[in-house]
Amino acid sequence: VNNNRGHQDFNSTATLAVDLSIWICESLTSQAMKENHTSPALHLVMTRTVKLLSSGVKLIFVIEGKRRVRMGR
Repeated sequence: VNNNRGHQDFNSTATLAVDLSIWICESLTSQAMKENHTSPALHLVMTRTVKLLSSGVKLIFVIEGKRRVRMGR
């Protein structure tokens, strides 16, 4: 279902896994992001996260690397 801005509307039960490294690499290779933001990776991740969360999407961020010790909730 598309909203009036042409963006996908998700229902409140949608969960999306995001490969965070792709978002970060995308922001660091964008000349416009580098020129307009002091921290392009932080800006891109923050704006996309806020937009998705405000649309009712639950996010799971996937990050490559060594397995970390699981923290308590």
